[in-house]
Order: sequence, then structure tokens, then C-alpha cells
Amino acid sequence: MHIPQENRTILIGCDELSHLSVMLNALSQPIFKNYSFLTFSRPDQLLRAVVQDKTVLVILSFKQNQYVVNEFYSKSANSNVSLFCFTHNNSLNPLSWPKGKNVFTYPFLLAQNEVSIANRLSSVLSLLNPPVNPDSRSFVPFQNGSVGVRDLSRYALELDQKNAILDRIKIQVESIAPNASKDVRTDLRAILSLIKQAKSDQKYWNEFKEYFNRMNPDFLQILSRKHPSLTAKDLKYCCYLRMNLSNNEITRLMGINQESVRTHKYRLKKKMALNKEENLEHYLIRVNSRPNRITA
Repeated sequence: MHIPQENRTILIGCDELSHLSVMLNALSQPIFKNYSFLTFSRPDQLLRAVVQDKTVLVILSFKQNQYVVNEFYSKSANSNVSLFCFTHNNSLNPLSWPKGKNVFTYPFLLAQNEVSIANRLSSVLSLLNPPVNPDSRSFVPFQNGSVGVRDLSRYALELDQKNAILDRIKIQVESIAPNASKDVRTDLRAILSLIKQAKSDQKYWNEFKEYFNRMNPDFLQILSRKHPSLTAKDLKYCCYLRMNLSNNEITRLMGINQESVRTHKYRLKKKMALNKEENLEHYLIRVNSRPNRITA
């Protein structure tokens, strides 16, 4: 459902004033100029304020997020409204929600940084409310010679969607193969080979890198100079981390599993000689940024 710009409202529920302040600072950036915001310190106030044809996203940062999610989707009028939840590590159980609902999560520990929040929310909003008439044949993020966070995030999300479709085709082909004739199995193996090649196509990475460099000038150059042992795969991973993509998104974009993502992050910290306590994402955000503009 496309929501007209004049009706785009984001509701924010937060019971911690310091975190609310960080969120509002992040949302004050020009990329969110077409949205209006309403803030609530109590769940009951927020739940009464949702208007389906105007609310594009509801952001939750309550200590009892699970209760709010349950109450939110108990109302049929809210079934098509998406949630963005900051999750707390001290929760005994992971956040859950009804099947088929759009719920995005982000660790609260990484949410103390305005850049992290802005990048994440711009990605989510681009996915939920794309242009009215997007050109499905190609993605052209340049406008007046520049590229923005939303454009770059949309490109990564489109690439993610392409890989997800290829994965579904791969599963279907693999399910057919055991019962197929020998000749058909040969053809199916050829299809699987083409899928693997398409997922690792260097063209997509080169295009992404070009757009990324326009938004993050000198990031890759500085990173490579500071850490010459980083491979091309390492640099690709660092770009995704710099955009604050989640582990799940990185697994789909790079075609690897969750354990590989965690292992890769550990190896990157070793290559960069970072302290065990140092946050890798925060370090990458600071690589080509002025220190006084970044809150680590």
C-alpha cells in the first residue's frame, strides 16, 4: 500500500527519554522530511493513536515490547501496519509476532548512535513505501549527481530480494531433482549452476560499490590503507556493516549462513587489531567521518 507523502506519519513509543532524544535527532535528518512524527511514553496512548491509512510505521522502544506487539496486532485494523522494534538483550525470550506481519528488529545496544538509527530506518521506509512508479528494469540511484542513504539502502534491499527469489527457485529445483529422469537431472544441475553464478555475479558488487563510494567518499580507500590485509570479501562485508545491515540481511546478500557471518566479524576484528570490547560497526562508522560528528 502506497501512502501519499502528506499522510506519512511515524508513531514512536519509548519509555526512556535519553533514547527518545537520540531517535528524534536521527529522524531530524533531511531524508525524513516527508514524514511527521508523534511520540508516546505509554503503550496505551500509542495503541489508540494508530490510523491505518496514515501510519506508515510504528517504532517501539518500551521495556515491555512483547506486550505492545501482542496488543497491537490484536486489533484487526492494525494488521497492515508495520512495526520497528528495538530489542533488549536482557529479555528472557526473543520477540515474537503473528505470522505474516511486517516486524523489523534492531538491537538496543546498537541504537545509541544517530547514524545507525537513521540508516536502518531509511532502509525500512524505502522497503515499505517505494516510489509510485519504480522502473523495474534497472535501478538508477543518481539524482543531480548524488546518491543518498535511502537510494543505497534500496539497492541493497533489491539485491537481497533478487537473492531471495533465486533461493526459492533453487529449493524448488532441488525438490524436483530426485524424482526426475537422468536427462532432466542434468538440466536441473545446469540451472543450479546458473543460480550460483547469478548470486555471485561481480557486476552487482561493482555497481553497489560505485553507489556506496559516492555516499561514503574514501571509506574503502582509507580502510584498505589502514588495514592492507583485508580481502575483497572483507571490504564487501565492511560496506554492509557500515550501512548497519543486520546479520540476516548480510547472510542473504553474501549467500552465507549465520555462523559464517559471526566468524567473519570475529576475523575482521583480529585483522584490524581491535580490542575485544570495541564495537566493529561503530569503528567502521568512524573510518571516514569527523570524530565530532559521530557519537560512538
